[in-house]
Amino acid sequence: MNGKKTSKAGLIVLLLLVIAAVSILKRLLPALAKGVAFIGTLVVIAAVVLIIAIIISGFTGAGKSSSGNSTSKSVAARNRANLSEEEAAKLKTANQQLAECRITSGRIKDHDVRRAAGPALETADKIVRVLRDQPDEIKGAHQFLNYYLPTLGVILKKYKTIEDSGVDMADTSAKVIPYLSDISKALDRQHANLYANESLDLSVEMEAMQMSFKRDGLLAETEIPRDTETPIDLTL
Repeated sequence: MNGKKTSKAGLIVLLLLVIAAVSILKRLLPALAKGVAFIGTLVVIAAVVLIIAIIISGFTGAGKSSSGNSTSKSVAARNRANLSEEEAAKLKTANQQLAECRITSGRIKDHDVRRAAGPALETADKIVRVLRDQPDEIKGAHQFLNYYLPTLGVILKKYKTIEDSGVDMADTSAKVIPYLSDISKALDRQHANLYANESLDLSVEMEAMQMSFKRDGLLAETEIPRDTETPIDLTL
């Protein structure tokens, strides 16, 4: 829609500029006929054409840029629009839980605990956004939605409650900080798992292209790179 509106606007501007140019030329013709050099007429026409070209190219460029930026967003928007009621409810709950986790973390007095909780919350937010844009992954992330995220909130709230009691928190903090670090690492793997299918598709596409190159005699066997490293296990 934005591209069409931009094109229409460009055509209208072009039409107005042409009308203005014709009007100007009509007024100049009598004077030109009386002795104004022919080169003057060419300069006027060239200037008008240049202005029109600059304006039209600006509109066209803006339209293309807008179209390019919106392509990837439109896919995610369609996916969000196709969310079922159950999926939408799960994501709404996850967003609420994540917001509560952030509030609780922000109220914790121990700076080291807050800092340890930060990466876990950031990754959890990334996971929720991926699930929103790729609803097909929601089913596979049920453990994150039903256990990991709410349990993270429980841990932060319990720590805050103990901290507010005024008791010595040295031992508790020493246990919570590395635990939050482990949660962050686990959630990083969970986030990576959401892209496992895309990684597999990429590998298949590359393998297929390499085979095609070999078949057509464009690539020798010795030129094909092989991954000799141990595959990374992204499972939790």
